[in-house]
Amino acid sequence: MALTQRNHDIIGEYFSHKDTSNLIAIDATCGNGRDTLFLAKLGFKKVYGFDIQQQAIDNTHQLLEQENLNKVSLIKAGHETIDKHVMQKADCIIFNLGYLPNADKNITTTEQTSLKALEKSLSLLNQQGLISILCYPGHTQGAIETKAIQERLEELDENWKITQILSSHPSTKAPILYLIRNSMNE
Repeated sequence: MALTQRNHDIIGEYFSHKDTSNLIAIDATCGNGRDTLFLAKLGFKKVYGFDIQQQAIDNTHQLLEQENLNKVSLIKAGHETIDKHVMQKADCIIFNLGYLPNADKNITTTEQTSLKALEKSLSLLNQQGLISILCYPGHTQGAIETKAIQERLEELDENWKITQILSSHPSTKAPILYLIRNSMNE
């Protein structure tokens, strides 16, 4: 099973016993819109989707329009600016790092912007919330970014529970999924 699907399964299960109609979700990297669509279908009160590329915003908008889902705000901005656009606490924040599939692979997320976005996400996250970060060390920028994310997660204090999930075909280039939640909820 691909880690993207595993991520959806885990998030779906995590929120299956919660009333999502009053909860806020953020897709920090829209890409082709699959994570944004997934969050919207989970019934969140509001979903925010971020991407720096107009093509990603357009792809996501088209996918949402096909499903007639309109409770999503798509924002053409980097994920490091989420605190400037989302003024309330968030309950679910998804990062699917790397580059937009079938587009310019030179346009990628970076360790600088992703670390800023992670810090802001930790501050925005509700007590019962969940952050997922899917890292792709299989390309040069992705390897640098993954290492920086790993190092930052290792520095978090005991108030945070970090779960690392490896690909079913682990290698140094295989994707890695991180789940972050407040350990006070255990």
